[in-house]
Amino acid sequence: MMRRTSLAVVGVCLSIGVAIVPSGQAVASCAGEFTDVAADADSLFIGTVLETRDGFARFQVDEVWRGPDLASKLWVQTGQKQPPWPISLFEGGASSTDADLAVGRRYVVGTYGDFVTNSCLVAEMGNAADFGDLKPATVREPVATAPQGADPPVDGRLLMGGALAVLVGGVAWLVWFRKQRAPSPTRLAKAPVA
Repeated sequence: MMRRTSLAVVGVCLSIGVAIVPSGQAVASCAGEFTDVAADADSLFIGTVLETRDGFARFQVDEVWRGPDLASKLWVQTGQKQPPWPISLFEGGASSTDADLAVGRRYVVGTYGDFVTNSCLVAEMGNAADFGDLKPATVREPVATAPQGADPPVDGRLLMGGALAVLVGGVAWLVWFRKQRAPSPTRLAKAPVA
């Protein structure tokens, strides 16, 4: 019986360990050069990364090269959607084509669908001549009334703050409730003696 219990404990520990330990990313290659792949993108713009969060990046759009008008601040999905906090602490997904972007860097970004991109559709901005015919003769500026891109995940700090507020409120209510139910000296003095 003891041996069976020990094997069960070892099995559970191994299962948890395999689920928690992140696996390495596979390396994938793009179907061609950036200029070839980006030629088929729904939209193409130049932007500077302002922040990254759970598979999304927010850009300051400088120029719109192709596609619909874009807002000056634009969210783009750059990788796999991550589960919400606190599940994301234990489980997350990654792909070899997730775009790894650095805050403060300037990129030429191609998107498809609902403002989704990948590592094959992103190139760090260098010399404009490096992008061949992708850059049109006339570029457009961002428009204030244009779409603001993909729907980014809620910031984990907001969720954590909300959870903490609920916890503190619950503890405060429990303390108050217990004080209301606790016998007080005046209540004991008024109680009839049998």
